[in-house]
Amino acid sequence: VDNMPQLAWVADPSGSMTWYNRRWYDFTGTDFEQMSGSGWRAVHHPDHLERVDAKFRSALAAEAPWEDVFPLRSASGEYRWFLSRANPVRNDEGAVTHWFGTSTDVTEQLQAEQALRETSERIQLALDAGAIIGTWMWD
Repeated sequence: VDNMPQLAWVADPSGSMTWYNRRWYDFTGTDFEQMSGSGWRAVHHPDHLERVDAKFRSALAAEAPWEDVFPLRSASGEYRWFLSRANPVRNDEGAVTHWFGTSTDVTEQLQAEQALRETSERIQLALDAGAIIGTWMWD
């Protein structure tokens, strides 16, 4: 798990963090003492923290898979966007024993999507300004 490209973590049934992989510590520049329990809050962007926490708490209460996208602060202080997902792990009786989660850096993907949206908007503005009804390409 330390060699996978994602940041990985484990939480107890209440959502208190009990383990992180090496990539988590390398990215955040933290250690387990800083991150245990709810220490993860320290590396979340303050503009997104309460939303992320509320959505995670809702998943915990429902014992349902969780997914969210938000920025995390790196060891250098840069914020990067992550797609995070977690699933409850259950025992034979169906009770949640812990949660296993991963966080995948999607910063470049989000930037590419934004650039594509901006390009599409500029093309549409040009078409509208030129009173052009349609376009086509031929290869």
